[in-house]
Amino acid sequence: MVRRMSVLVCLALLAAAFGQTWQNGPASGFRFTRFDAEYFPGTGKVYFLGGRLSAGTTDGSVWSYDPLTQTYADVGLDLRLPVSNYDICVLRDDYNLPLGDTWGLYIIGGRLASGSNTDSVQIYYPNSGTVRVLPSDPFPGRLGGIPPAALAAVAYENKVYLFGGLNATAFTVTADAWLFDPMATPGSRWTQLRSMSRGRAYCIGVMIDSLLYAFGGDTAYSSSLYARAECERFNPADTAAGWTAVASLPQICGETRGFGFDSDEDYEFAGQAIVAGQGVWPAESSNCFIYTAATNAWATFPDLIAARRNHAGCLIPGTRGSNGIPGLWVWGGRQTNDTLILTSSEYYQLQLTGVEEPGTPALKDARRASLVRGVLLLPEALKHGVLLDVTGKKVTELAPGANDVSRLASGVYLARFERRNAIEERRVVVMR
Repeated sequence: MVRRMSVLVCLALLAAAFGQTWQNGPASGFRFTRFDAEYFPGTGKVYFLGGRLSAGTTDGSVWSYDPLTQTYADVGLDLRLPVSNYDICVLRDDYNLPLGDTWGLYIIGGRLASGSNTDSVQIYYPNSGTVRVLPSDPFPGRLGGIPPAALAAVAYENKVYLFGGLNATAFTVTADAWLFDPMATPGSRWTQLRSMSRGRAYCIGVMIDSLLYAFGGDTAYSSSLYARAECERFNPADTAAGWTAVASLPQICGETRGFGFDSDEDYEFAGQAIVAGQGVWPAESSNCFIYTAATNAWATFPDLIAARRNHAGCLIPGTRGSNGIPGLWVWGGRQTNDTLILTSSEYYQLQLTGVEEPGTPALKDARRASLVRGVLLLPEALKHGVLLDVTGKKVTELAPGANDVSRLASGVYLARFERRNAIEERRVVVMR
């Protein structure tokens, strides 16, 4: 009894310190592990691109989750090559322009249903509902002669940074890092970067203030995985400098999900990163941790409700303030030495900072699109943008700062643009 009370007291203290605990979300209609999830602003939904099943086979069916209705749906499409052990990245490209797509969900590599790994680059386009395999520029990385799986993949400035990976046949890991640019000339989309200090698979990759972090991960030896605690940082603006060690995790950790926030974000964890779950193969834990970049220090974070590893996760943005909008979300994963694959989800409700109350001015106007006398003002941190009409057709390109839209017809438009490692959207009403 004394021990139980002490646990409850600790949980209460954590809740008081962080303001929230994890809450149960709706159970999914699928049962996946070794998979990922990503929010797509163009549809306002989260997508899951298949995953490993309890029988050890792989399902390539694409599912969606609508945060507003809290419902799941099988979209009726499968990946061309069903895979597990993948991360999803949202990228802008021009491969599917005839169908009106400018953004797609990318999977690079992964483990096939046969147990072998693939070097393919697969794309799902939510707006048109199409899937494709990139016809050129497969992933060039090799480990023992085969492409590794379980790489970490993080999107930043419309490029993907990949690092680590596992050859499950030889049970070896790699420290290699790569850069993929979807807008580069075919045949030259890949660049090899400086390697990490140690080979690892299942690393936790996040971005904080334009810096890439690799937290934890697994080394391999004699058919076993061994979780690590070391963490490293990479500066995309100075690739020659390579990776730099930062503070280690409080505990060894791999096969889980991380969430990073820039220091000027509108969320309560600005300048920090959260690791949600603690995978230590073949076991799992509900432990969570939070990293503060400014102090290079870790602390504990409220535990997940369910112990899980190899789960999916993403941030769902928004301003509703309830039902996980905005919030950190995790789905599925596995427990009990791989014998139980979960359908449950849970979320940590985020608190917004610097968001205007009804009838009051915005506290961070410089970050939001605004329309003044026929001029559309966009954040200076903008990397690329487009203005769409109500049918989703591109009206014009957008640039940082002032954009003249005085010649447009009156109506509602959507400004969609890249800001660091995310896609943002703003509704624009033009009146003449």
